[in-house]
Amino acid sequence: MQHDTHSHGINMSALGRDKQSLSLAQETVAIEVPGLSLYYGDKQALFDVSMNIPKQRVTAFIGPSGCGKSTLLRTFNRMNDLVDGCRVEGAINLYGTNIYRKGEDVAELRRRVGMVFQKPNPFPKTIYENVVYGLRIQGINKKRILDEAVEWALKGAALWDEVKDRLHESALGLSGGQQQRLVIARTIAVEPEVLLLDEPCSALDPISTLKVEELIYELKSKFTIVIVTHNMQQAARVSDFNAELEEVRSHLLAMGGLVEKQVNDAVTALIEADSGLAQQVREIDDQINQMERNIDEECLRILARRQPAASDLRLIISISKSVIDLERIGDEATKIARRAIQLCEEGEAPRGYVEVRHIGDQVRNMVRDALDAFARFDADLALSVAQYDKVIDREYKTALRELATYMMEDPRSISRVLSIIWVLRSLERIGDHARNISELVIYLVRGTDVRHMGLKRMKAEVEGSADQIPNVPGESDDK
Repeated sequence: MQHDTHSHGINMSALGRDKQSLSLAQETVAIEVPGLSLYYGDKQALFDVSMNIPKQRVTAFIGPSGCGKSTLLRTFNRMNDLVDGCRVEGAINLYGTNIYRKGEDVAELRRRVGMVFQKPNPFPKTIYENVVYGLRIQGINKKRILDEAVEWALKGAALWDEVKDRLHESALGLSGGQQQRLVIARTIAVEPEVLLLDEPCSALDPISTLKVEELIYELKSKFTIVIVTHNMQQAARVSDFNAELEEVRSHLLAMGGLVEKQVNDAVTALIEADSGLAQQVREIDDQINQMERNIDEECLRILARRQPAASDLRLIISISKSVIDLERIGDEATKIARRAIQLCEEGEAPRGYVEVRHIGDQVRNMVRDALDAFARFDADLALSVAQYDKVIDREYKTALRELATYMMEDPRSISRVLSIIWVLRSLERIGDHARNISELVIYLVRGTDVRHMGLKRMKAEVEGSADQIPNVPGESDDK
């Protein structure tokens, strides 16, 4: 969610408030601003700001320099109290309690609402002492508790692996990006409820900026985050756009449901000699193709406008690739439908329907399970689909041998049995596409590209024990 600004100060329109209220209706509100104005002496900087900040989400304030973004951010932990002549009218409710009420403990407020500034500001102490600084102020000095807090905070700031062997070295020896992540670790060590970030990447190089942006995105599962930035792309990368992502994912699953039906109807039409049903399968193909184009456009629009990162980027990549496999499954179902119409016109049922029924049932289950795995982000179910593809391959080869023997015994059956062989070939390819989708689910959930891996290593990736399995170039699937 992004809140736009204008050069005279921040002021959400009634329409903007109405839309925001609808979008947050089902969410827990961490910070409620029912109408806030702020003055520096006689100069008004904020004009009747009204908004809600949802819990455990990333909310970005964007706009040009001087429009009041940082001023508004600092009202959430009363940092503006330190500015002479600053006056606030209105209220800010943190989980229902007005932080500007008389008698409010400002020190405790700033523990609950931590803040990270534009320029990294580590203390001239060791990395360890930087992290535990706030805890020591609270009177916590037990080494075991401090050690656990340091590890937890540095892991939370994605810095532990880089500094775990240098905890007692000066924090000033870290790079700019590492210093900023250390400051974030110092802030979250006291377990605030809200994390305020005032242009935290403005002084960083592009690589460090990317690391901090990925960190911000990951931290939203633990903290409510409000970030100020003048960079529209950065706001899009770190702020939430769950509804947009969920919409395109639902479109993919809707397409998947239609493709699953297409496969089921194609096999049924063949076995039951139902040319009318087969024709319906063929007619649906145009709808499938249009859905593919629409989803492609949605994915491109999100990539261009949002520039997603981390798991959101993996989701968009997985959707854009899965839609290709779904379209090709639809193509194979259409081929089966055409063969069904041809065989209906020829009359007599050929040899091979038993194999079609059996392999068809298994392949339909693979498609259904691959889509279920995508819907539930279930890497284990996706792995089972990939593993079952080997079963389909073996049964397909067995069926080919049996049908080839039959054609040699009765040459008159060659034409019709060849049609069934092409149907089986389409079913085998549908299984391959279902496996492709399942591999994309594993990539989405685990962040590892498992294409072209042997099943043993793929299983290890899903279970998190891949480092125990040697990576052999050119390794084929396990027998």
